[in-house]
Amino acid sequence: WREVWKTDEIEHRRPIYSVDWLGSLIATGCGDDCIRIFTEISNDTFELTSRQPKAHRGDVNSVAWHPRRPGLLASAGDDGDIKIWKLEGDV
Repeated sequence: WREVWKTDEIEHRRPIYSVDWLGSLIATGCGDDCIRIFTEISNDTFELTSRQPKAHRGDVNSVAWHPRRPGLLASAGDDGDIKIWKLEGDV
């Protein structure tokens, strides 16, 4: 095994509970109630390109990309809600 990339503590200050990867996009759901999107900008290099603060009223426990519709992301949180998000822009 060889680590090729990792997030840093500035991007996530609380635990990451969920991660989903589709193509060049990685979505994370965190204990800070936020969803973050990282985009691959070159081989094995990602940058934070989008965030949705207060995505839920509590921890974001799960995120999942739609397998056939680019830009659609489902999330579930401690608030008991399931939400569908549409990522704007190029996907």
